[in-house]
Amino acid sequence: MLAFLFLLFLHSRKNSHLSQQYSEAIQAENNGYTEQAIKLYQDALHQSQEKRIGDKRLLANIERRLKTLKNSTDFEKSFGQRKIAG
Repeated sequence: MLAFLFLLFLHSRKNSHLSQQYSEAIQAENNGYTEQAIKLYQDALHQSQEKRIGDKRLLANIERRLKTLKNSTDFEKSFGQRKIAG
């Protein structure tokens, strides 16, 4: 009985909305839709903070990916401006 409940818990946890958003954001990122990926990561973080849900490891991954994407887009924008000005 306990094993069944544990498996049910793992299944529901795996299919959570947060992990679904994370998967969608990774897919958008891999397809080159950076702005959409940033929005999905931000939405996932906001919802997890609002509802106080989520695996700490998953949240850390979302934060890391969000930071990396923001830094890369800021770099691309700044590089593009320098190229135009130069």
